[in-house]
Amino acid sequence: MKKFISGKSKAFDSKLMKSIVFGVLCSIATVTILTVIFSFVLTLTNKYPTDAINYISSAFLGIGGLVGGYIAGRINQKAGLAVGALSGFIVFVIIFIVGLSQSVGTITILTLIKLIVLVIFGGLGGVLGVNKKKNIKI
Repeated sequence: MKKFISGKSKAFDSKLMKSIVFGVLCSIATVTILTVIFSFVLTLTNKYPTDAINYISSAFLGIGGLVGGYIAGRINQKAGLAVGALSGFIVFVIIFIVGLSQSVGTITILTLIKLIVLVIFGGLGGVLGVNKKKNIKI
């Protein structure tokens, strides 16, 4: 009977784990940087659009999910949709747990919107990252 080598058929490939970890870290860093810049601008202008802050934070999450999915897709170089969506979902879980531990607020429809935004934009970023050409030929 033939002996199977389990070198590439691991359940958790190290390249997959590395791509997801770097994607999640880049996504959180992007969202943090955008939020800090926006907070600084709001402080300078002394105008606080309370109605629009939830939608602006959702847009920042979308941008962060796109960046994280792109990084994860570029590192993994295959299964961009799944890797990007998974990194977006992990970012949502981290933000969700931190948000629930810091407040007594309830889960609203905006929570579901943020989940959808992160997973869709993470998957889109993963697809863009996988399909990026390595070299540009002129």
